[in-house]
This record gives sequence, structure tokens and C-alpha cells, in this order.
Amino acid sequence: MTKTSTNTENQGVYFDLTALFASLNQRFFDNKISAQIKWGQRRKVMGLKKRSLKMGSYHPYDRSIIINPCLDQAIVPKICVERILFHEMAHQKFPVKKGKNGKNIIHYREFYDFEKNYPYLEQADLWIKANLDRLLRF
Repeated sequence: MTKTSTNTENQGVYFDLTALFASLNQRFFDNKISAQIKWGQRRKVMGLKKRSLKMGSYHPYDRSIIINPCLDQAIVPKICVERILFHEMAHQKFPVKKGKNGKNIIHYREFYDFEKNYPYLEQADLWIKANLDRLLRF
């Protein structure tokens, strides 16, 4: 059931998203996640200094996952790229719910409980937080 991009959009300089996706899919999702995966486009932001960064996104309509190319650097530990990819894959397993007020709930208890299955979650989050300025400068 695995479906991944077959072009170079998922082969970075340091990380191959296809290999990471396949490994995570097998280890944590019973090979049930089917998605197109690719690195996003690097964009230059002029003017205001960036203070936040969207590391990845999942698009349910076309089942695509886009990972920020700032993670494709030698300084970034593999567990950090896996952590972001794992999070985006979890969005397929735990789709958006409607709340009592009609608003979409993207992250909810079951989602966060499942996310704790990634063994390096805290370690990866700590590295990303400690190195956010370096990632923002990418």
C-alpha cells in the first residue's frame, strides 16, 4: 500500500525521504500509510526576520507530505527528520476531527498519544528547539 514519489523531489543532499518514509511506515504504521513525499522549495524571505518555521505539512486531499528543506543539512540529526516525517504520517492515521463548535481539530489526544511511539521524540524536539535559529537562517 506504500506510495511514494519516484523522482528526485524526495532525494535530498543528506536525507532520502523515500527510505525514511519506508522505514517509519514499516516500524510504526504496518505499511498502511500511502503518501507522496517530497522536500519543499527553499524560499528566501526578505525584510522581516523569520521567528518561526513550518517543518512539514500533510495534505489529505492528495495524500502528500512536504518536508521543509532546512532539515536537509549535515548538522541535522536523522532523528529530527524522522520525527517531523513521523508527525506528518500520523496525520493520515488520525484525520481531522470536527469539534463540538464545528471547528476542525487537527491534533488531539489520540494523535499525541500515538506520536509518543516515536522513540526519539523528546530528543529530536530538544535538538530542534535548541537549533531553531540555525534552521531559520537556512
